Amino acid sequence: AKVVFTNGMDKVKIYNRTSFIDATGTPAAGNTLARACIAWNNRIFLANTTEGGTSFPQRIRWCATGDLTDWSGADTGNVDLWDREDTITALALLGNQLHVIREWLIQRGSYVGEADRLIVYEDTIDNEGVFAARAVAPGGDSLTFMGHKSFYLYRGLTSLEDRGSKIARSLLNVDGELDPATN
Repeated sequence: AKVVFTNGMDKVKIYNRTSFIDATGTPAAGNTLARACIAWNNRIFLANTTEGGTSFPQRIRWCATGDLTDWSGADTGNVDLWDREDTITALALLGNQLHVIREWLIQRGSYVGEADRLIVYEDTIDNEGVFAARAVAPGGDSLTFMGHKSFYLYRGLTSLEDRGSKIARSLLNVDGELDPATN
């Protein structure tokens, strides 16, 4: 078993039970960074990549099935989600679907597995998202995240459950008051 991880500033890393090594075979002669990564359907997916110094904030790239060193073979690929300008901030799994969390949009990806279309994406939540990967906390059949207006519970459907408007107002209040409504 290996662990693949990224921080968006350094090359994608692999922990192989003894040491941390750079992922090999990635595009741009291994000079690839990613803001998010996840294992799904026996592949590694990278999102919001920088390849050879060029930024692709709406890109999702995947390796060959079962081979995290093959990023250029026939079984590999990428898709640029150019439908909007906001960037991908996180990837998450809920059930058997990949969820793409962007600054102002959440999309659900269903695995199709065809050579010309590996995943079909559909918008689930519009006008809400996250500005940083650490604002997302996976929890089994749901995600909790700090959005732009509140804390939300997301179950992969087309609605959000508000879990903390008052907490969000307190954290995001610019004048330092814990609850300005009570003063």
